[in-house]
Amino acid sequence: MPNMLKAIEATIDPDGHVRTAGPLPINRPTKVILTLVIDDDAAEPDLALASERALATDWNREEEDEAWATL
Repeated sequence: MPNMLKAIEATIDPDGHVRTAGPLPINRPTKVILTLVIDDDAAEPDLALASERALATDWNREEEDEAWATL
């Protein structure tokens, strides 16, 4: 039987205790992969993404294409 992935919602406290949002559909020990979703209002914004729109005006000019054509 092929491996099957199933996403479930859970929380993890600072001590590492995982609590699922409900019962799990498993009947034997099962491997898991945890993906942490860091929700931190103090996180720094990605400045590259923030400036992409402003820089696109210059990036998308014909002169830019000509300047980089040899690469």
